[in-house]
Amino acid sequence: MEQSELYIVGGTVITGDGHTMLSNATVHVVNDKIVDIDASGNRPPLVGNDHAIRVINAERGFVIPGVVNAHAHGCTTGPVFSSAAAPLDREHAWRNADRHLAAGVTTLINVCGLGDQQDLTALDDHPMRIFISTTHFAEAFAAARIVDGAGLSGRHEALHAQEMLSGGQAVAIGEVGSGATLGGGVSSYKYVPQAVREIFGQEIDAAQAGQLIDSLLGARRELPERDEAFDGCLLKLGLIKENNSQDPKVAQLKEAIMRYAYEPVAHSLKTFEQAAALSAQTQYPAVFHTALPSVATLLEIATKPLYRDAILVAGHMNHTSIPLEDMLVYAAKLKDAGVVIDVSVLDSVSTRQLVTPKEIDALMASGLVDTLSTDYAAGHWDSMLEAIQRWWRKGIVPLPKGVEMATSRPAAIFKAAAERRGRLAPGYCADIVITEEVNIGRVRTVIIDGRVVREFDAVVPRHMDCCS
Repeated sequence: MEQSELYIVGGTVITGDGHTMLSNATVHVVNDKIVDIDASGNRPPLVGNDHAIRVINAERGFVIPGVVNAHAHGCTTGPVFSSAAAPLDREHAWRNADRHLAAGVTTLINVCGLGDQQDLTALDDHPMRIFISTTHFAEAFAAARIVDGAGLSGRHEALHAQEMLSGGQAVAIGEVGSGATLGGGVSSYKYVPQAVREIFGQEIDAAQAGQLIDSLLGARRELPERDEAFDGCLLKLGLIKENNSQDPKVAQLKEAIMRYAYEPVAHSLKTFEQAAALSAQTQYPAVFHTALPSVATLLEIATKPLYRDAILVAGHMNHTSIPLEDMLVYAAKLKDAGVVIDVSVLDSVSTRQLVTPKEIDALMASGLVDTLSTDYAAGHWDSMLEAIQRWWRKGIVPLPKGVEMATSRPAAIFKAAAERRGRLAPGYCADIVITEEVNIGRVRTVIIDGRVVREFDAVVPRHMDCCS
């Protein structure tokens, strides 16, 4: 194969180590590896070579490592979420992957957890490096069947988490539980509104659905049959009129909410210890759904000596079900117990359909956060680089530290997906993103394994092997 060289010149290089920024630097790539970073300001001599050379001018831009997103959904054609909902079609999954790529993501782990490698084949030609995780435990399948299970096939149900890891099909354990089987966000924006539509013929939004769930079960999803509060919420939302609480539709909705937000919870929580044990045994990281119904369970597991060797990740520590004051306390205790504290951007930066920045800003300001991700937010997620731009401009997090949380830190934890990535340094794989200097959230160019795969709106399919 003919050797190719790439020079990225004139930009401000942020290496991903958490502190280094090099102005007017040159990144030199040969084939799929970074071979040098020259901070002298001198442009490279480009004469006398007989092989392919390309120069990219990164002036007035940042040059950063490719973003590693270890908590995403909707980028395969397999079962969706821990409820194993019906798969997305290829076009929808491809579109989701394109959004991540356009936001500078070069490595992504789809953590729905109940799919397999065949569910990735429809995206084989996508330039972004996409991997899957595993939660193929008996209790996870049980929880999925209670809520949904439409995406499961006999092929999926024959799989086991340990074999998924040992066979190289999965690169992580997770998402252990999710809002779909722990009475969280997916219940609020998908299943309960669907039930209200079918039973009452009315539309409610995610916030209203959350109010219904809370009124019946409590925020911890452990107090069923709270009839008075539930009836009051039905009245408030206009689903029933005064003295109409005996309407058979009320019983139907109550049964639906119990099914979606209460009955699967015990099954989901049982998988937490199984996942921790498997992580301790295999050294693959386990990503947990962290929310009010599950955070105490995660903390209890994290403090057991039996799981001292496990790599535990508190996914979306900024989950809005946890009161902010308690959230900061739990985050500190989990971090002291050796748990990785991850925050998911969700739609908190600019979209704000489901959440506001209050919780994520507070966690970032606390200094407790290790890694960033997006999660799904009903398909409305904002980008990690947009969030970093916000925190940098508000003085909450220095820019190099924010970049580190989105690149080298997750790469170091999820090694099976991103080893020798997430840093700009000699010997590392050439996953590189060029952004605007005035706004790091505006991506200009994406390079994966030394190959330009996106320039502005042009996407080029991948036809070369990833570097090892």
